[in-house]
Amino acid sequence: MSLTIATDFGEVRASPRSSCYLCGSFGRVLYENARDVRYGCPGIWTIRRCSCKECDLLWLDPAPHEEDIALLYGYFRETHEDPQGNPSPLRAISKKVTRGYLALKYDYPFPCGWRRWERWLGVLACLHPARRADADFPFAELSTHTTGRLLDVGCGGGTTMKLMQEWGWQVEGVDFDPEAIENARRKGLTVHAGSLAEQAFPDESFDVVVMSHIIEHVHDPIAFLRHANRLLRPGGRIILATPNAWSLGHRLWEGDWVSLATPYHLFIFNPLALARVLHEAGFSRVFCSSEPRWADQAFVASRAVRRLGHYEPHSSQSMALRLYGWLMASVEWLCLGLRKTLGEEIVAYGIK
Repeated sequence: MSLTIATDFGEVRASPRSSCYLCGSFGRVLYENARDVRYGCPGIWTIRRCSCKECDLLWLDPAPHEEDIALLYGYFRETHEDPQGNPSPLRAISKKVTRGYLALKYDYPFPCGWRRWERWLGVLACLHPARRADADFPFAELSTHTTGRLLDVGCGGGTTMKLMQEWGWQVEGVDFDPEAIENARRKGLTVHAGSLAEQAFPDESFDVVVMSHIIEHVHDPIAFLRHANRLLRPGGRIILATPNAWSLGHRLWEGDWVSLATPYHLFIFNPLALARVLHEAGFSRVFCSSEPRWADQAFVASRAVRRLGHYEPHSSQSMALRLYGWLMASVEWLCLGLRKTLGEEIVAYGIK
């Protein structure tokens, strides 16, 4: 049995999914009548939760067919932006704070032309736990500053690739968005178009594979990660980040939590479920933590969904909203001292 959803980009077929992808248990309905609150994709969806407490996976029901799901992303690509040109003064300061933080903590090379004292702006990053957690990714999951070949899957405009290249890594990326690929290539980066499975990379050709906000979009996460495993050399490492179903934000906002991202997120993992997926994909040593990465933006967006029924991506934020986001991210960071699973995102790595 399947249904068809008419979109501006074509008809999307979807099939009911009532059983858990990981354990096969029945999934009880957690949220009904879920809609796309960010980009306006049509359709009404259900979010289910696995009845097995040892799994507790969340997933989208019905599930769009894999061959049709790219049509949904037309809505996302219409709003996708990669800012070019001269940054605003606030953005320029934020960039210097991030670079200074990386220089102080990871011995990251400080850009030529920046004054020496500017690296100490990195201390300010310690005052913003959400942005500090974002700056740490993926540096914190690399045990030593070694160099090698790194593949960024879903690289977007290439921001992470550029940082890793400047840190001494040989980098390549994969993405399906033509505009994002062009943005990355303008930075002098090597980016391949299409899915990971469509690439002709030889086995054992990379030392690190990085994925940020990718695994939740994949129909078969275990098979996807097995493919990434084959690309890694022995001892190689996969590093990924994804929204956390056990986060403080989800507990507070429930069905208005923006990271549900209906219908783009097919699965919402928790640290236990994601560790299981990595193990089943062949990674022998797995570590999962939850971090307040981008918690400030998630709280601001979820607040808008609760109050207005939608959230406008890339909308400007008042100073009061920025302060609110910082305050809630700080609260989440403090709560992590009491329960380590409350972070907005899961950051995980597995070693081959």
